[in-house]
Amino acid sequence: MSRSRELNLPPDAPAWMRRHPRWTIALVGSLMLLLVLLVVGVIANLINESMRRAPPYRQALSLASADPRLRAALGEPIDDGRWIRGRIDNAADGGSADLSVPLFGPRGRARLHVRAHKNSAQWTLSEARVALEPGTGEIDLLAR
Repeated sequence: MSRSRELNLPPDAPAWMRRHPRWTIALVGSLMLLLVLLVVGVIANLINESMRRAPPYRQALSLASADPRLRAALGEPIDDGRWIRGRIDNAADGGSADLSVPLFGPRGRARLHVRAHKNSAQWTLSEARVALEPGTGEIDLLAR
């Protein structure tokens, strides 16, 4: 049996692992790291998607999409970015939200900052402003 045939088709995997312990450790460690990164990515994506379904996010995004000043600054269509920063505290009798959402358009980009409060089942936006990038101004979506 030739040596190249043994390397291509090892007859006994545990024997290979015994012959190459450093490679085995590196392989197992890499697989564990990949698994941890995959789990963290799935959890981050689930959190992000739950924020996208929240009423304060949807209200603020519809305000931003309908604002003529923002459409003039960014162009159309206005798209939201992939990752939302912030927090949403939601309880049966109240809650609060503080979000920062990236916005993109053909003419530029911006960041939507949202603060909202929940009384009973109703969310109310207390702040919805867009900071145009790079530092070219700010649009208050609640001041029309």
